[in-house]
Amino acid sequence: MSAALRRLVSAGALSLLVVTLGCPEAEPPTPKEAARSQAVLLDWFECEECDAGELEAVAELGDATVDLLGAVVVRGLAPAARARLEDQLLERYRAREAYGEQYPALAPRMDRETFVAHHLGSRDSQYRERAVLALQRIATRAARDALRAAQGQTGHAGIEREIARALTEM
Repeated sequence: MSAALRRLVSAGALSLLVVTLGCPEAEPPTPKEAARSQAVLLDWFECEECDAGELEAVAELGDATVDLLGAVVVRGLAPAARARLEDQLLERYRAREAYGEQYPALAPRMDRETFVAHHLGSRDSQYRERAVLALQRIATRAARDALRAAQGQTGHAGIEREIARALTEM
């Protein structure tokens, strides 16, 4: 993952972490705990092969991340992360357009809006699906409650199926 994308996701994850963990019923984490949780969650949300123990590391965080993961299941990418990713996608599209002017056979096949919507949707779904998997792996009462609370709230049929599957398998 590029450094720019890591900063983008980190900022969005941190924003969501601060907002979610800042609620009155949750005791705020220490800065060290928050930084560790942020890094662990970011590794899980962004891994490609996900074969280096990323899911297990999230599960080890346990109930401390359940509220955040539940919020990701329902809302997906944080608004700040979504806006930054959209800006990056627009820049990537412009670069592909410029390249396509020089090499017409390699010009983008999608229009700009479709390109951005497709990639935003993919990333949003990835985060939501991985949040469901993490809650399933955590498997505490709080994790089950978070999944139950998310049911019917996502506006995404595929995520709703994942929630139902996870609850059945827990």
